[in-house]
Amino acid sequence: MSLPDKIRFDGGKLCLDYVNTIHDRFERPLRDYLQTPDDLIRWSLQAGILTTEDHRILEKTVLQKSANAEAFFAKAIQFRQVLYRLFHSISHDKKVEIGDLDAFNTFVSKSFSMLKIKRQRGKFTEGWNLESQDLHTITYPIVRDAYNLLLSDKHYRIRECPKCGWLFFDSSKNGKRRWCSMETCGSRSKAREWYNRSKGT
Repeated sequence: MSLPDKIRFDGGKLCLDYVNTIHDRFERPLRDYLQTPDDLIRWSLQAGILTTEDHRILEKTVLQKSANAEAFFAKAIQFRQVLYRLFHSISHDKKVEIGDLDAFNTFVSKSFSMLKIKRQRGKFTEGWNLESQDLHTITYPIVRDAYNLLLSDKHYRIRECPKCGWLFFDSSKNGKRRWCSMETCGSRSKAREWYNRSKGT
């Protein structure tokens, strides 16, 4: 399944949107939006990680260094699965597996070693000590976002959509959001509930 021209971003956090690049977590077989390094680059542009210029540069990188791009892509998909297992456990208030946390910390140690502080227009800002053609410009911001979410005191806001299995951060005022999106899974579920009631089932 190829990446849609306009994918949904219902996770509420960058790291959860990355996890949600599987079409439906309950469907078998799974339909993955990310089949190639180019899919990941396109998704990163839609997610706002990359600028149009960044996107153009990384597309060239994939063409010129296809073996390196494939190796990076395999690691990126492995990272996505680590994130899914971590946040899926948290969404169900289950204990996180030590192996998953160790794997995540490996990604943290590699990415955070490339963090730097820049001064622009009289302000200090965070950046990455990476070349523009480095594909890690995609994944390192996701690692940073996941790191911040794991250290937050808002784990109770991390939920799993009962319809599609997507993970989302419930930022609603009352903290009672049920679906990844009311326009998609929510409306379909309510339509099904109405149908069952009308049939007396």
